[in-house]
Amino acid sequence: MTSYQTILAFPLGFLLLVGCAAETDSVTSTPIETESQAIETTTPEQTDSPEHFDGFELIEVDGGDLSGERRANVVVDVGYGDRTYWAFTNEFGQLVRVIADSLGGVSNAYNITPQNSTLNRHGDQAYMETMIRNAGGVTDFEALITYSTPSTHIPSHYQYTYTLNGNVIVDRFDNVNPDDVNAALGLTEKSPQTARPEDEGDVSTVDTNGNGHVTIQEAKDAGFTMPITRDHWLYPYMRDNDNDGMVGE
Repeated sequence: MTSYQTILAFPLGFLLLVGCAAETDSVTSTPIETESQAIETTTPEQTDSPEHFDGFELIEVDGGDLSGERRANVVVDVGYGDRTYWAFTNEFGQLVRVIADSLGGVSNAYNITPQNSTLNRHGDQAYMETMIRNAGGVTDFEALITYSTPSTHIPSHYQYTYTLNGNVIVDRFDNVNPDDVNAALGLTEKSPQTARPEDEGDVSTVDTNGNGHVTIQEAKDAGFTMPITRDHWLYPYMRDNDNDGMVGE
């Protein structure tokens, strides 16, 4: 099972997250055809009037409605004040597109999607949020959201396009746990070494200068993975300055 956290699509000048977690089955990254492709040529500058949204019914929704229920083929104004901020659904009621002149929408059913909690907190989504926050916001924002099947409301893929400090940026990533992806690619760190009788060896093969003390670099050069823990045979020959039972953490 994959853990998902609800993400509110970008109120308060950047992506604002809430801790509404739910367990769901994992989703694939194969997109289906949605209405997002059909209106992809519309730009935020063309959205001053709902007349530009042919094929979509303009409706009003309570800003505090977090039910997650959406009508099909509608466009909703999820901005506030004088901000241009529109959300679109396809024929399945899936949120497939958001366009805005700047960030700052309200939190309602037409402005949220479930997202993997690790991606949300530590992955590409979190990295993008940090960049936007540090830049003080972005303009000309567009989100295209795709799904693996018509029956799910859990996105499989996100594409964000926005202007940050005068530069047009496109971010694309799947709605998956980045830790699982890194593990499958062999990019995760190995577990700390633990001592086994067969691990014990001749310290002189590691202590290259023969001073009776093994440095972290000497241990790494000999092929040992950090950290070296208290139960490792090399530990007595190394200096644990903070006395936490690990060297090289």
